[in-house]
Amino acid sequence: MKLNKLKEQVAKAETTKAQALVQLERAKKPPRKSHTNSKTVNESKDCAIKATEDARKRLSRLKKRILDLETAREKYVTVITELDAAKQELRKVRQDCDASLEAKIAAVNQTEEAEHAAIRQCPKKTNLHIET
Repeated sequence: MKLNKLKEQVAKAETTKAQALVQLERAKKPPRKSHTNSKTVNESKDCAIKATEDARKRLSRLKKRILDLETAREKYVTVITELDAAKQELRKVRQDCDASLEAKIAAVNQTEEAEHAAIRQCPKKTNLHIET
């Protein structure tokens, strides 16, 4: 009987050993991560799509800013051109004013000289009338 019990124990041990070897082989194989890999791939895909959408939005905003800057630059160039024209016109008006002032001063001087000459001539005329 002891022999039969020992044989049974050996048989159970061999069965347990075989099961352990099968489990060991399974443990050596890389685990199946198809579900996990699929989830990771989907998350990466979603992240890439979101990043692409964000980049497109930033690009759109950047294009709008560039357009706004170009419009502002065009307005700036127009205003600077108008300002330059106004400055030139102001210079011309100032030159005309200076020329007019010089002409007026010359006319006043000429008038004063004429008056002085007339005053100098008046006594002579008076003397002439007296002598005659």
